[in-house]
Amino acid sequence: TLKQILYSVIRFKPGIGAFLKHYFYDNAGSVLRADYDMYAVMLCLCLFRIKDIGFEQFSKFCLTQEPTKMAAFLGYLFDTSPASPVQCSVKQEWCKHYDVTYVEKELIKMISDLETQMGGLIEKLVSK
Repeated sequence: TLKQILYSVIRFKPGIGAFLKHYFYDNAGSVLRADYDMYAVMLCLCLFRIKDIGFEQFSKFCLTQEPTKMAAFLGYLFDTSPASPVQCSVKQEWCKHYDVTYVEKELIKMISDLETQMGGLIEKLVSK
């Protein structure tokens, strides 16, 4: 429900903030600070609530947003190359707020598990 999603955004604020700090810094020329809350909700849905809502619902929600913004955001989050920001600097930031095991076994694993599906969604967004 909406209440649970908003609660999750508040509950996971440190991790969401750490990710978005890096996302906005790395993409300073192409993202707007006015979209911060939208990105916070999307990140929360991706990492903490996707099991509850399912990939199908998540995809539908993404497709209601501006395609270029969503494609860039998801591309950044689901880049699993060893030198990607999420695998390096964001992961280090997350470890300041959460247990290392939780970061590796939950957050990073979730990103790896969803990489293929998100790649298909990103292609769909780019083609819009």
